Amino acid sequence: MAHVPCAVVRGWRIADLDATGLLCSDSFPQYHSTAPVLRAWRNSRKAYVATVADKVVAFMLVEDDESMPDDAAALLPCVYVWLLVVAPKFRRCGIGTLLLNEAKTRAEVTAGGRVVLQVDQDNPAVSLYEKTGFRQYSEGVCDGKPFYLLVCSPNTKAPISVA
Repeated sequence: MAHVPCAVVRGWRIADLDATGLLCSDSFPQYHSTAPVLRAWRNSRKAYVATVADKVVAFMLVEDDESMPDDAAALLPCVYVWLLVVAPKFRRCGIGTLLLNEAKTRAEVTAGGRVVLQVDQDNPAVSLYEKTGFRQYSEGVCDGKPFYLLVCSPNTKAPISVA
């Protein structure tokens, strides 16, 4: 893993809309405009970006109230990572870890340290989540794709079991 020491994590700003919209549309074809990013930000206002040389290279959207998916509701209180996107050329450089650490910091203040996220089982980011302390809580299927519900908290010790 190459490390990017000049990466900075900060809160998302409206000026970041085009850059974060492009990141999302590149990674998720269903986001063909900036509208979903803007709508999500208006609903939560808990968004972060990572920048390198003042360029947005990653985006994370989190929530820490009762607007969680049903399968995460049992884990309240928690910070739920709705979306984490890192530009392809900046993956495996520590930027995803920086953003997840920001979610963990928020969770220490608001949710007893617990962070929850959902990831498709075939997503290469599963290894990132495992390395940063996330463990499998449950699994399921959404839109025909199998997923893991992962938890990171001070009491989570069991490894992710990927069958």
